[in-house]
Amino acid sequence: MNTRLWVVLVILAAPLVFLGSKIEWGYHEESGPYMASDFRQWQLPHGSPMEARAFASDVCGEPVEDFRTGNDDTSYSSAMAELAVSRHFTLYGLYRNTIWVAIGTKDKFCLARYAIAMRKHGCVWPFPYCNQYSWSSLEEVRLINRITTRPKTPPGVRAIFPAECVNGKLEAGEAAKFQVEIPQAVQDVEVFAPGDNPRKVRLQVLVSKNGQPAGDFSDRGDYSDHGYREKDGGGTYLITLRAPAEAAKHFILKVYWGKTDPDCPEPAGWKENDPVDPKVEQAAP
Repeated sequence: MNTRLWVVLVILAAPLVFLGSKIEWGYHEESGPYMASDFRQWQLPHGSPMEARAFASDVCGEPVEDFRTGNDDTSYSSAMAELAVSRHFTLYGLYRNTIWVAIGTKDKFCLARYAIAMRKHGCVWPFPYCNQYSWSSLEEVRLINRITTRPKTPPGVRAIFPAECVNGKLEAGEAAKFQVEIPQAVQDVEVFAPGDNPRKVRLQVLVSKNGQPAGDFSDRGDYSDHGYREKDGGGTYLITLRAPAEAAKHFILKVYWGKTDPDCPEPAGWKENDPVDPKVEQAAP
């Protein structure tokens, strides 16, 4: 084969090599929860309080001066992805998701949805392999809407938003009911509903979904803070919290998805939970 023919083949092959470098040869999957976590950290950086307050103000649509980065006794934030998995065909192509961002302060709660696009960098071509030296960038951010209207609920039931922290105190035997609408597209719905001490008289947690009882999670036999967890989409959730007849109870409630941070500010008077497992105590002589 003469030199001229080799040159022609190289010229013809160059575009194919370029295109091949952009293709992962199959859909690449990105974790929705990781996307939400990265978006939250980028938009609410701990090292830049002014930048974090500016984004909190964008979520709320009005100035938020009392928001602090990180969860503390007055402020909190959450980010949840609608898609559990985001797929893209080209290795370095954009991958997209819709992120729900919740901002809570002492005086307000705000919830907004953002369309975002991210991109991978530093992966190993031609294989779909990314290691600890690879990184992602946030390429696009667009506010979709702010969610400000609470759904209507039956009498005696309080409507709450996804990822909204609610806390308070129930007197002995008293009950409170809460309802939250979770989008159908999401997965890994969790109800965070701990009560405080004394541990031998526990907070009763009842959950129903779309009008059907899902279970009584007041006697789990452990000290998990998750009264309810499922992987089968969203719906309308009714949560009933009831203090035992023997004692009053402080409570914290948060309904969320996507493995976001469940931490919430504690109500005044909260008593720390005893970490001792009651099974261990019962087995002791």
